[in-house]
Amino acid sequence: MPARLSRHDLLISLADVFRTHGYAGASLALLAERSGLSKASLYHHFPGGKLEMATSLLRTTAADAGTTTFDHLNTDQPPFTRLQAMLDGFILYTLGGRRPCLLTILGRSSTPELHQAVQDLMRTWQHQLEATFTAIKGIKPKRAARLAEEMLCGLYGASLMAELQGDPGYVERAVKRARKVIDSLN
Repeated sequence: MPARLSRHDLLISLADVFRTHGYAGASLALLAERSGLSKASLYHHFPGGKLEMATSLLRTTAADAGTTTFDHLNTDQPPFTRLQAMLDGFILYTLGGRRPCLLTILGRSSTPELHQAVQDLMRTWQHQLEATFTAIKGIKPKRAARLAEEMLCGLYGASLMAELQGDPGYVERAVKRARKVIDSLN
């Protein structure tokens, strides 16, 4: 690895390739070219090859998404504050809809193991949302589950549409709709 390229910077360059080409299209040649390393150097850092790179990216991206977005749901703040902070974090995490979520890319275009890891992560975040909605007075568990599902579908569906249509406005509008739902519960 060049002296100026840290592990963090290496993962960022690899993430760009996976975001652009998906798991199947992220060839070792593209990964090496983007990182500025030889294929042998990539194998030195990731002996498991492309799968190990994607797994490392999954861990890093999950931690980033958690810290930026979903960890706000686990604070001692009032539920409305937690939900608003989560939405603020989603905007930050997706760069206002300009950066596709690598988790969804890896989850839909990779190995069954990575797909399962993303599925488990999304399930965890949905449960965190459910618990936050349930903490709002008058919201029963069944309704909380529906609200959590609708919010995740709305946010991640908007992220996908922003990517497909090249229009970050999808994320902005989904967040605005989610805020209206939250405000209606208050």
